Amino acid sequence: MGSETNRLHVMLLPLMAKGHTLPILDIAKLLASRGVKTKVVTTPGNSSTFSSAGRIAIKVVRFPAEEAGLPRGIESLDQVSAESQANFNVAIELLQQPVKQDR
Repeated sequence: MGSETNRLHVMLLPLMAKGHTLPILDIAKLLASRGVKTKVVTTPGNSSTFSSAGRIAIKVVRFPAEEAGLPRGIESLDQVSAESQANFNVAIELLQQPVKQDR
């Protein structure tokens, strides 16, 4: 496959919602099994899903709920009301900076 410097590196960031994290984990495992350097970005409240990730790197970043106008501890879309979904989207946008720092 070539040297480590030429190895493909994929970073996956699942939508923090039920039904999204397990398929991302499956995709990450498939990629890793094929020699792709794979990293999944998640939040503390969602990180237990990835405890059996094997050869997959896990990057845990703080979810900026409060900065987006959500209560502290909100880290999943299924925890917010329909009225707060726009705030959740803002929090997801705010995740870009810590994710970009880890490239």
